[in-house]
Amino acid sequence: MDFTAIDFETANRKRASACSIGLAKVRDGKVVDEFYRLIRPEPLEFDFINTSIHGISTEMVLDAPTMLELWPSIEAFIDGDVLVSHNSSFEQSVINQYRLMCGLEPPAFDYLCTLYMSKVNYPTRVSYKLDDMLLDVFGKKVNHHHALEDAIACAELGVHLMGLFRPQSARELISVLYDIPVREKQEWKKLTGIKPTKEELDPNHPLFEKSVTFTGVLSTMTREKAVQLLVDCGGIYKDAITKSNHFLVVGDQEYQQANFGGPSGKMKRAIEYNEKGGSIQTLTEEEFLRLVVP
Repeated sequence: MDFTAIDFETANRKRASACSIGLAKVRDGKVVDEFYRLIRPEPLEFDFINTSIHGISTEMVLDAPTMLELWPSIEAFIDGDVLVSHNSSFEQSVINQYRLMCGLEPPAFDYLCTLYMSKVNYPTRVSYKLDDMLLDVFGKKVNHHHALEDAIACAELGVHLMGLFRPQSARELISVLYDIPVREKQEWKKLTGIKPTKEELDPNHPLFEKSVTFTGVLSTMTREKAVQLLVDCGGIYKDAITKSNHFLVVGDQEYQQANFGGPSGKMKRAIEYNEKGGSIQTLTEEEFLRLVVP
């Protein structure tokens, strides 16, 4: 139960545009130290959508240190801990993209994701957003998108979720936990392009023999479950978006905007293909569910 929880807010859609960081150090399952700083992104460019989400503006960070200036303090606070965050791929990419922008090697941190652990431990939940998880699990509200409050919330959620596995350190849990998606993905990939027995399917179903790609965070199910529902209807799962796609199912758009500052790469490619004469239709998660769940 020793780790450091981390959360970034970004100024724009670029991952290397961190404008605040929150860190919460956990020892023996308790938050024992906190770290919060505003960051002056380089270049100093804020998108309206990002500011509307976290409330940080250009004026607020004019005297703040840059990530390069702040990094020694961040690294010293982490002190080799496993980093825990809600959708750890985002925090990892913020760090790595900043380092690459500065011509530096990405640090060799280990990461645990409370979003993924939430899906493993609570597979039937409707929402896996950090603030929803805190409210449902602890009955607590969090000032969502304030980096320190999110880091503390993530620390508390991380302790709870880790306690649902057999006793082990955060680093030991990484090797066990991430064996699961590797195995699941191998099985899930077998579904790609496979058409079930036609006698068992409705050829008039709107997804029958239609190629479908998913993007974004699904709040009601895992990606694997969504793929299975699609295949059960005779649809064809495609991991990447191409101009031959029939549908793109878009997950939680609010989460996408909040954490990535804009549309996903798959959404952008779908728009580009459609501008060139394609006919890729987008479906919300709710619309997809209405099609695949009787």
